[in-house]
Amino acid sequence: MSTTTLAATPSEDSPPPGWRLARSQFPERVTPLIAAIQTDAFNTHAERGAAAIGLPFYFGLRFVGGWAYLGPVPRLVDVAERPATGLPEEFWTERRWTKQLSAWPKLRAKAVAANRAMQSLDPGLLNDEDLGRLLRRLVEHHHDMIICHHELTNPTLLSLGVFVEAVGDWCGATPLEAVLACSGVSAASAIDAPDCAAAAEAAGALLDREDPLDVLRALHDVPSARTFLDDTIWRIANGFDLLAPWVGERPDWIVERLRRSRRADAGTAARTTGAARMASLRQRIPAGRHAEFDALASEALAAYAIRDDRGLVSDAWSLGLLRRGVREAGRRLVGRGLLERWQQLAFVGPDDLPSTLSTRSTVHATAVTEAERAFFDIESAEPVEMPAEPGASGLGTTSHDPGALPPGVARYLAVGDLLLRLVVGEPARGGVGAHPGGRVGPLRGVAASPGTVTGPARVIRTSSDLHRLEPGDVLFVPSTTEAFTAAAHVIAAIVTDHGSVASHAAILARELGIPAVVGTRWGTQQIPDGSTVCVDGSDGTVTVLQ
Repeated sequence: MSTTTLAATPSEDSPPPGWRLARSQFPERVTPLIAAIQTDAFNTHAERGAAAIGLPFYFGLRFVGGWAYLGPVPRLVDVAERPATGLPEEFWTERRWTKQLSAWPKLRAKAVAANRAMQSLDPGLLNDEDLGRLLRRLVEHHHDMIICHHELTNPTLLSLGVFVEAVGDWCGATPLEAVLACSGVSAASAIDAPDCAAAAEAAGALLDREDPLDVLRALHDVPSARTFLDDTIWRIANGFDLLAPWVGERPDWIVERLRRSRRADAGTAARTTGAARMASLRQRIPAGRHAEFDALASEALAAYAIRDDRGLVSDAWSLGLLRRGVREAGRRLVGRGLLERWQQLAFVGPDDLPSTLSTRSTVHATAVTEAERAFFDIESAEPVEMPAEPGASGLGTTSHDPGALPPGVARYLAVGDLLLRLVVGEPARGGVGAHPGGRVGPLRGVAASPGTVTGPARVIRTSSDLHRLEPGDVLFVPSTTEAFTAAAHVIAAIVTDHGSVASHAAILARELGIPAVVGTRWGTQQIPDGSTVCVDGSDGTVTVLQ
C-alpha cells in the first residue's frame, strides 16, 4: 500500500539577497499544494520567456514559509542565443512586445472555454476513481491557466513602463500622472463591466427583490444573467490559495455588483476623466513627439485594459474550480475519518493529490495535521524581507555592472526597476522590521486614486475574513489581487499595506471611482477595526476621526 506524501512544508530559510517580498501580488501565505503548482508554472514560463528574447537571467518565484518572493535567476544560455547581443536594438525601436498584446482576445476566449469545460464536470457526481482523474486534470488546468496569465505579463508591463518612462523624460510627468491618464479602460474592473452590465439589463426588476439568494435563484432562469453567474461564482474572491473563499459564498456581493452596474455613471466618469487626463498630458509633450506619444499611449492603454482581466479569467477561475474538486475529495476523506477538515488536502503534493481517494493510498491524518500546524505556527507567520543594499535596484540586480551588460539588457533592467516600483513600491531599506507602535498623525502612503471618503474601517488581514465586508466600508488590507473585483463594488475606499500606483488595488479603485491610498506598510496594524476614518486619495493620507 502506498502512502500519500506531503508537499514541501514551509522552510525556515531566508530568501536570497536581493529577492523582493511579493505581497502586492500575493497578499497572504500560500499553502504547499498551490505553492508547488505556482512555482513550477511561473518559473517554467519565465525561463522560456527569457530565452525567447535572449536574456541571460529571468525573474523567478519562490515561496519561503508560504510567502512569495521574486528575484533574478541566472539562466544557462545556449551559445546559439546570441547572449552578447541579447535584446537587440530592434527589440526597443520596433517595440516588439506590443505585437503580443493583440493575442489576448484569442487567449482569453481559449481560457474561458477551458474553464467552462472544467466547470461542467460536477465533482459531487463522480465516483472516487473518476474524481481522482478530475483532480489530476484540475491541477494541470490550473498550471496551464497560471501560464496563460503570464503569457502577457512582460508585454503589458513593458508597454506601461516604456510609456511612463517616456512621458517622464519628455515633460517631467510623474508615474502617477501617467497611470491616471490610463484610467477608464480596464473593462473587467469597471463598475459597468460588459458581462455584468448585460446580465443586469436582462435581470431587470428581479434585482429589486430584497433577499440576495432569492435574486440569484430567479436569475438562473434568465439566460444571459445565468451565464454571468456561472462564470463568476466559482472564482476565488481574493488571493491565490485554496483557503480563499469563492465569490459565490457572498450572494449579496454579486447582487450589489449587478445593481450598481445599472448605474453606469462611475464607469463613464472613469473613462471620461482618463481620456481628459491623457489629452492634458499630450499637451505637455513637445509637438515633435506627438506621433510617438500617440503610439506609446495606445500601447499603454491596451496593456492597462488587460492587466486585471488576465487574472480573472485564468488564475482566479481555475483555482476556484480546483478548490471545488479538492473540497469534494476532502469531504469524502473526512467522512471516512482520514482527515479532520477538507482544507488539509492543501498540504498534499500536486502529484499525489489525485490518488488520495484510491484504495491503495492512505492519508496519514497525523502527518497532515503536523504539516498544517507547522504552516500556521505563529513563529513563522510573519514574512522576512531582505534589506536592499544602498544603491540597489528594485529588482536587486545592480550587483551586475550595468556597463558590463549588453545595452538592450541594461535597458530592460532599468525599465524593470521602474515597473517594479510602479507595482510593488520602493525596495525596503533594512527589511520589514518591527511595527512602529502608536500612530503619530495621519497614516501616510501613496496617493493612488483621488477623492475623499469618510467611513468605518474594516481591517481584513486574510481572505477568510472577507465575509466581514459590508457596503460603505473602508477596506484596510495587505493588498488585493485582480480577483478582488467581485467584492470591491461594496466598499467606499481601499487602503493597502503594500503596492504602488500600478498595483491591482490602485487600478481597481480608479476604475470604480473610489479613493485609494496604497503602500502604507502598517495600515492594517495601525488602524483600529471599526474606527471612523477619512481617506484622502489625492493626498495619500488616512486620518482616524474616532
